[in-house]
Amino acid sequence: MCRPGRPALYLPSTVFTMVGALAATSLDMSDPEAALESILPGWFIPVFVIAVVVNTMTNNGMTAYSASLSIQSVGVRLARIPAVLIIGVLGTIMTLYAILVFDFLTSVNTMLQLVVVVTGPAMAVAVTDLVLRRNRYNGPDLLEQWRGGPFWYHRGVHWAGFLAIVVVVGLTSALWVNTSFWVGPIAKALDDIDMAIPSGMIAAAAVYWAMTRALRSIPRD
Repeated sequence: MCRPGRPALYLPSTVFTMVGALAATSLDMSDPEAALESILPGWFIPVFVIAVVVNTMTNNGMTAYSASLSIQSVGVRLARIPAVLIIGVLGTIMTLYAILVFDFLTSVNTMLQLVVVVTGPAMAVAVTDLVLRRNRYNGPDLLEQWRGGPFWYHRGVHWAGFLAIVVVVGLTSALWVNTSFWVGPIAKALDDIDMAIPSGMIAAAAVYWAMTRALRSIPRD
């Protein structure tokens, strides 16, 4: 959190965001490297390349660390350093595959489309859980993972949430989505209108509510 009177803490982020927005609206960003090189002085291009490489390394370092924590949180028994190394290797392989086998920007756009389809139902499940529990959570219990604990559910899996996301993403979102590689039958019938996010969120909330009631995984007051 930035302190008052410390504009230097957020000024670089604001400036770079403005530059990115300006470039996206005034240049042909179908090839970002060529577009940026066309407006940069020749002497600055090597500096720009080095800055991009260093920035990518620092960003991916934080991403790999966060991903390693996610692996540990789902029960994979790995120490933190091996988990980070495994994520780094997998990320490198996937990046090389995206660059050498497919068009990189197409791969990124495909990934973003898939992330949005999954994120909507996941957020709906989280919000529905919050409403059902009336936001009454025991913070320390959320961080504990032991058999018989309040959030251990059935062998460490909360099937209501799992089924809500998998079923909704696999059925509802797939029927309503309109992407560059797949157009669902309902989206096609509606003149290619993409309603995957609202339909997925509504369906996920409904399925999660019904499953928690059927499995009695959330105690009622």
